[in-house]
Amino acid sequence: MWGIVQEKRKLKLLRKGQFNRTTNFYLFRDFMICSCGTPIGGRIKIDKSVRHYYCPLSERKFNKSVDDGKICSMKRCMNIPTTDKILWEKVIDVLGNTIELKDWLNSINQTKNNLIDETPDALKEYAPYIINRCLSGHIDCVLFANEMNMNHNLDKDMQYSFYLNTIRKRKRYSPWLRKDKIKDLECVKQYYSYSNEKAYQALKILSKEQLDFIKQRLEIGGTK
Repeated sequence: MWGIVQEKRKLKLLRKGQFNRTTNFYLFRDFMICSCGTPIGGRIKIDKSVRHYYCPLSERKFNKSVDDGKICSMKRCMNIPTTDKILWEKVIDVLGNTIELKDWLNSINQTKNNLIDETPDALKEYAPYIINRCLSGHIDCVLFANEMNMNHNLDKDMQYSFYLNTIRKRKRYSPWLRKDKIKDLECVKQYYSYSNEKAYQALKILSKEQLDFIKQRLEIGGTK
């Protein structure tokens, strides 16, 4: 764990404070690493029609800020709008095919369909603590949730099967989003012209800084 933390810290330090100084919005810049191990940089110059992601290793070597013997094979830049579109659609596609919390709870409470039978790999996405917490909010489920809390060492499939075959079928509603999250959801919907479902998926990967940028762009002025 120490090694992982130090590696992430090293990658952040390589930016030389660039994240704090940047005035442009880069959707995926901080998630991309070049094959040489250098964090990807971004450059936007509207007046020169420059919008691209690139590996900044060569310019850092030129400025003598980095000299670790690395050699980068990235010779061309990536167009930002095109790259963002490809990556964004891929992320939304992956998230759209991921079994979410509401799917697990709907399976337990209403449909009684075994999601593990349908998608065996989905078991790794089952979060016992969260499921227990959600079900404990219902008076007819609290004892079952407490039973699973006391037997938290059981395998995930055993805990899921217990709920699936023990809890009586009925509709149970739980609050999915806090008020501030609902406001963020509306901002994402307006900014990207997304549906509720698509905006909810996007909200999972947008950072606080990116949400603040979106809110700033949507600000129309007036008295608050």
